[in-house]
Amino acid sequence: EDYGLCMGIRGGGLTVGYIAHHWMAQGFWGYLPWNEVVLFAVLPFVYGPAYRAYYVVCVLKHLRHHIIANSAHTPTRLDLCEVLLNLEITQFRLRDHLAEMERMDKAYAWRMKAQ
Repeated sequence: EDYGLCMGIRGGGLTVGYIAHHWMAQGFWGYLPWNEVVLFAVLPFVYGPAYRAYYVVCVLKHLRHHIIANSAHTPTRLDLCEVLLNLEITQFRLRDHLAEMERMDKAYAWRMKAQ
């Protein structure tokens, strides 16, 4: 979905899958405000299970600046793992990204159902 973002994550020594698994295993508990945690939990029941993956993609896009700023390619970087696994994501709101998730569903739903 965003090659530069993926390369920033890889440059920080992580994979998108690792971050996604970590966040989803915890249901974003401790990362997002409580109301967003609840929305993440309800999301697959309302829109389908693929929306959990779309949600993670939108959170990563939301954090793009933090990821790029802390990738291995910048001299002032912090440890990207610490940034992504300890960052409180206070400004992310599902309502601001729902149209993007719907766009992703139209583009990738056939791939998500094949798995």
